[in-house]
Amino acid sequence: MVKTYNIIYQDQAIGVFTETYADYEVTLHIQMDKTLEKAKFPASLYVLVDDNYEIENELAWVWLDSRIIPSTRINIESNLKAMGLSEYDPLAIFHWTKGRCTADKAYLELAPVPDAG
Repeated sequence: MVKTYNIIYQDQAIGVFTETYADYEVTLHIQMDKTLEKAKFPASLYVLVDDNYEIENELAWVWLDSRIIPSTRINIESNLKAMGLSEYDPLAIFHWTKGRCTADKAYLELAPVPDAG
């Protein structure tokens, strides 16, 4: 199964965040819009994107982790409860917050499913 989200920044789609689910593992991939200058990306993405405007799995997880509350946060249990979570799940937290963080105004928006007809 694949889930795809647009990365929105300053009211513009600047890239695509993809989750691929297979064999009980989740692989992340970020493809930034190649028509944009890298300087237009939020710093959190600018520092990770490669020459092909991509961020592969390992660094995509680094980006995700930088955008969620840490597991060591005081009173983390109350935060998890407010999100409807019984345990710390970085991907679930990321979905709940739509990838928003205080460092920039980037967020995720579910990408439209292409019409098969």
